[in-house]
Amino acid sequence: MVHSALTAAPTLFLKRGGLFAEEPFNIRLGFYRENFDALASALVQAAGQA
Repeated sequence: MVHSALTAAPTLFLKRGGLFAEEPFNIRLGFYRENFDALASALVQAAGQA
């Protein structure tokens, strides 16, 4: 599943002519990274309280 997501992701950020659009990719990646960091932090806190 991870391999499929990683290989499909770049196709979501193609410009006209088939070129890769770096800026939108980096914007979305930052958004997901922030959410992943928050999720990881919450899991660590929950495990610490259990």
